[in-house]
Amino acid sequence: MKLIDKKTKKEIFEYIVKNYNTINFSELDKNKYFSKIKEFNYFDSAQIFDHLSDIFLEQLNLEELYKEKSIDKLSSLTKKIEIILTEKLKNDFEVRNQIKKIFFEIVKQGHVLKLTKYFFDISNIIWIMVKDQSTDFNYYTKRFSLISVYLKILCAILLKEKFKKEDIQKEVSKTLEQLKHITKLKPKFSIFEDIQKFFSQFKTQQGRGF
Repeated sequence: MKLIDKKTKKEIFEYIVKNYNTINFSELDKNKYFSKIKEFNYFDSAQIFDHLSDIFLEQLNLEELYKEKSIDKLSSLTKKIEIILTEKLKNDFEVRNQIKKIFFEIVKQGHVLKLTKYFFDISNIIWIMVKDQSTDFNYYTKRFSLISVYLKILCAILLKEKFKKEDIQKEVSKTLEQLKHITKLKPKFSIFEDIQKFFSQFKTQQGRGF
């Protein structure tokens, strides 16, 4: 398939965000908007969604959406991570219903590894932004532990109706404090259990669910 340019990807993302409630993912090949995108010609609904979900996750995870220049003036690694992760989660909060619907469809169509990679990429970007230079086993333990922090709060955003945007910073700070020695980030959380619990929230949805 011919590569889709950045402008079109942004337009596709904005279309999904605006129309997520009315999009039928089982009949994407009949959707008038997507039928106009030549890169999707001759694709069935499942193939179109595979590409749409890639685009959605990519646009959702653009580094500039949660880059905070103010971190350069800080010496505390924990504080830097707190600021960046808070900004990322605040952006997620704004499109939480869209995220929930897309995630559910990704799991439903059997693309769990796509989400796992998405979570790892988030963690990796944050560690790069705070200039982490780990090359040994700590490279992975740091990232897996930060994924746990992210998933814990994302679950609250997606699944708890009373959870507010103003609660995010407090939750990020509290959860990071639960990880001792932030520069080493010992895997106090079980990343595999967290991921399993996260996906189970979507597998148990009945009917439309949204």
